[in-house]
Amino acid sequence: IINVVKALVEDLPQDNHVKHGLKCPGGIATPYLKRMTKYFYKTNIIVGVRHPVLWFQSYYNYRIKNEVEMPAPQILLKEKVHGVSVKRSRFHENLAYLGKTPLSSIEEWKLLRLDDEDAVQNFMKKKVLQTPHQVFLYDIEQMADVNVTRSDRFRMDLGEFIGVDDLGPMMHKNTAVEKNNAPEIQAKQINICDAAHDDVREVLMKNGMDASRWIRTYFLESNDVHCSSCEFLKEALARWDIDPCEKR
Repeated sequence: IINVVKALVEDLPQDNHVKHGLKCPGGIATPYLKRMTKYFYKTNIIVGVRHPVLWFQSYYNYRIKNEVEMPAPQILLKEKVHGVSVKRSRFHENLAYLGKTPLSSIEEWKLLRLDDEDAVQNFMKKKVLQTPHQVFLYDIEQMADVNVTRSDRFRMDLGEFIGVDDLGPMMHKNTAVEKNNAPEIQAKQINICDAAHDDVREVLMKNGMDASRWIRTYFLESNDVHCSSCEFLKEALARWDIDPCEKR
């Protein structure tokens, strides 16, 4: 945490018109969240999500492009290697740590794989924090939205959330595509739609359905959770029920 403070305070321009931020995929895991809530309690959180099947393929291939040795995807059904695992596609379990939902119904417990009231109490005691942070949630589809009206609204809403009048054009660019396209690297990448990965994709789909339902039904109902074109976001999340490989 000391290094983060040093980078934010000492190494960046100290200008009231400059917004400082930290991008960290693991930022709302419990250990980090506790520190953020303690030291950066006025900080807002922006969370981006995407269809878990496509997320897994992208994250796996990202590691490959960075010349990280990765095991077969089936290994990641039970293990986490270099941050990649199938279990991490249960995005809602981390979002639940923010303490923005009631956790009072059996339906919500089931989506979080909490079997009974004792499991819920244990989860709330060890994992859930009643955080003060405001949260802005978006699906990656919104960054590539071709609807000009919605795209403009997205920039305005996100800008308002972080206190910036004009964010300018949203550039949705995958720099990893341009990185390390050597034949031996391409050969190691996966196409999640291949039949060899059907077992992995099946679990990713189940995780995505649970996450989608929980986010739409509970998380987005919190007054602390904000979104842009919320009905469009809910439609994008509902499409997590559909295997993207069916379109390929």
